Amino acid sequence: MTPLPWKKDIEVDKIAAPSYGVPIVDSVMFLADKKELLTFLLVLSTPIVFFFEHFIIPNHVGPELYLFLIFGFSLLFRKKIYIILLSNIFVVLRYFTYSIGFTEHRWEYLAFLIVFYNLVGVFSLSGLKILQEARTTEMKSIYSLLQTIQMRDQYTAQHSRNVAEKSVWIAREMNLYGEFQQNLYIAGLLHDIGKIAIPDSILIKPDSLTINEYVEIKKHPQLGMDLLQHAPVMRNQTIRDAILFHHERYDGNGYPSGLRGEEIPLPARIMAIADTYDAMTTNRVYQRKRTPEDALRIIEENAGTQFDPKIVEAFSKIMNEKMPELRKVVSFN
Repeated sequence: MTPLPWKKDIEVDKIAAPSYGVPIVDSVMFLADKKELLTFLLVLSTPIVFFFEHFIIPNHVGPELYLFLIFGFSLLFRKKIYIILLSNIFVVLRYFTYSIGFTEHRWEYLAFLIVFYNLVGVFSLSGLKILQEARTTEMKSIYSLLQTIQMRDQYTAQHSRNVAEKSVWIAREMNLYGEFQQNLYIAGLLHDIGKIAIPDSILIKPDSLTINEYVEIKKHPQLGMDLLQHAPVMRNQTIRDAILFHHERYDGNGYPSGLRGEEIPLPARIMAIADTYDAMTTNRVYQRKRTPEDALRIIEENAGTQFDPKIVEAFSKIMNEKMPELRKVVSFN
């Protein structure tokens, strides 16, 4: 199979951090991805745990605060040998804290701590690995879908990548949070996935579509939802909204639901602009591409009718900043 032309530019594991829908799991995965933050928290919390265990609650079997450190370090180091070593260091610290066990040589307690602490470390590491592998598998499945589009229609595949990129430009300009940007990127890659179900006679038709053919094309957002309904990535509301509603119009004359104004979810309002811009600046058999300046002007003229005026304002700002770079790309092509 021919690899996607942009695959070398994107590490599959780092496209996004899909949420699992369980707050504690999502928080753990967030910390596992943010190594600098995790290191800071562990450096801060280790002496605090040591102080509590040795001076505030000495001779007390619990709470076992060292278990939180073992769990945290398992997210940071991700190697079994390091976790076992740390677990045994914490066992020694805990055993010496429990002075009754130490002075009376309660070896059964020491053995229990060794087994318990090591099990916590190993299970934490194994659980993290399972979650990470599931996430990687999910992202690879997305690339498999994109490769299917690539084999079916080169334009749609490259267009999806362009829409994903420009949607993130807008979201960044609007200071939307990082996870939203990541999910919006995935949505951009998948927003036209429903076109897989459109007949070749319509999808790659070399001239303008008839009214009936256009009706068929308009089904692709819902077809995309149907195709991806069992995919784990569809747990995310941002991705679902962008795929289903990216052809809605601000004045209510869009499809599939005829939503108006802010009834249209934010991800879809953003993607509608990126989608239209890329469609206008790309050559098709039946339509010559427009210049970046012309495409931007048309989008600005349609603020308040087809597009959300506030998002158009953000898009105009970022595109004007990037216009010299875009002109070079156009002249090169």
